[in-house]
Amino acid sequence: MNNKTKMLIIIGFWLFLALFAVMQNEKIFFAGDEILLKVQPVDPRDFLRGQYVQLKYDIGTIPVKKSEHFAHKETIYVTLKKEGKFYSAKKISKNAPKILGAEEKYIKGKIDFILYSSRYGKDYNDIRIVYGIENFFTKESEAKAIEKSLAAGGIAKIKLDKKGRAKIIGVEQ
Repeated sequence: MNNKTKMLIIIGFWLFLALFAVMQNEKIFFAGDEILLKVQPVDPRDFLRGQYVQLKYDIGTIPVKKSEHFAHKETIYVTLKKEGKFYSAKKISKNAPKILGAEEKYIKGKIDFILYSSRYGKDYNDIRIVYGIENFFTKESEAKAIEKSLAAGGIAKIKLDKKGRAKIIGVEQ
């Protein structure tokens, strides 16, 4: 095997790896299930990353009993149940659910922080969870308009794959 053939094999291998990594991420858009979640806008601009709408989901803060022990940055799975046309959080666990009901799905997230008090009483803590779908990037000319249209609340269209990974595909009023 000459040097040119070896170089082509090495380049081909790295191109294959790059394509494989991209396809693993993008297959959620093609093979994932679409769900709707309620959202509120938070902030439309980051000087380093450009225009986007930061979204706050109803499933982003979940009350848990103090007897359940969760840690900062811990990976968790939230079981979602369809109620009307939207999904809402029903259960939080440290492992992916093995059995789901007909109108249930799950989403994978990480614990952002734990608030050691709760609107649900002294026996509960509120857990703030991030799912990787909190930022919706858009054209500079559209970010402010989207934020204004979502001021009273809106809908996020999300794709979920079978492992609970999520991608945001759009927002609407």
